[in-house]
Amino acid sequence: MYDAARLHAALNDFPAALLLAAVLFDFAAVVWKRESLAWAGIWTLWAGVVGGWAAVIAGNLAEESIDHGEAIHELMERHELLGYVTMGIFTVVLGWKLWRRVGRGAAEEWALRGLGAVGVVTLILLGNVGGRLVFEHGA
Repeated sequence: MYDAARLHAALNDFPAALLLAAVLFDFAAVVWKRESLAWAGIWTLWAGVVGGWAAVIAGNLAEESIDHGEAIHELMERHELLGYVTMGIFTVVLGWKLWRRVGRGAAEEWALRGLGAVGVVTLILLGNVGGRLVFEHGA
């Protein structure tokens, strides 16, 4: 059976890929004017948000199960904060798209795309800090 740290490691890559793909589908839908790409983005976003929250929960459990010093603890706190911010952004984007399924204007759509792009930036920062924890500190 997995311990919490291994569970977090097993869960964290798939949502990251899905969330990035969701944003790319959203932009591709505009470029190629294809509703099918927009729907692919919505479904991918759904899967990424659900999986992302599972990774956050597993990460919180992992934090308690790893012996660590102050330097690792500070990185873990930054990683945790970025996880919450990233998932908060993508959850808001998904919630807004579901709440306002019909009648979103062009400005609203671009604001959601921009927020998704910000989410990708925080996702990259999150992965960077997580990678430092694993590869530089063996956490």
